[in-house]
Amino acid sequence: MSKLEEFIQKNRQEFDAWEPSDQLWGKLAKGLDDSPGTGLPVKTVRMVPIARVWQIAAGFVLILVAALTIQYYLSQNDQQSAVAARQSLEQIAPELAEVEQFYTQQVKLKRQELQQSGAHKLGMDKDVDRELSSLDSAYSDLKLELYKTGSQEVIDVMIQNLLFRVDILNKQMDALQNVKKLNNQTHEKQI
Repeated sequence: MSKLEEFIQKNRQEFDAWEPSDQLWGKLAKGLDDSPGTGLPVKTVRMVPIARVWQIAAGFVLILVAALTIQYYLSQNDQQSAVAARQSLEQIAPELAEVEQFYTQQVKLKRQELQQSGAHKLGMDKDVDRELSSLDSAYSDLKLELYKTGSQEVIDVMIQNLLFRVDILNKQMDALQNVKKLNNQTHEKQI
């Protein structure tokens, strides 16, 4: 036997007198239960398998493709119905087709008359063009509404739109003639 073993054998009773308390053993046992081997609490990490991640990504892509496909087909149907509806304007409202043709011709003639009268030189044509383009846009929207509903109220509003165009051009012609009269009067006074 070595000297250390002899010392331990002789003094065994003294070593047993210094045993750790029960509280210390309880803390050690709890630490061992929480994290084996380290004595520190272990945080659990949830691992997601890579296959699950790919499944979720594929699901999102599938939903996106389906949404885009549905949107594409809906827009195609809207365009096809609009084309079919345009072909049947005379069937929906034959009186509107005649009125539209008449007033479109009137607007065209009055615009030519304004251009020949020199409204562009005075800068008077810019406001008219803006107002007419606004009315034209509204008329296009009304036309689409007519194709969907076929309502007499929409037809009436469309006719009013055409009348507003002619009225604007008539007022512009009156204003141009007043400007010319004032210029002539001013020119005569200077002579």
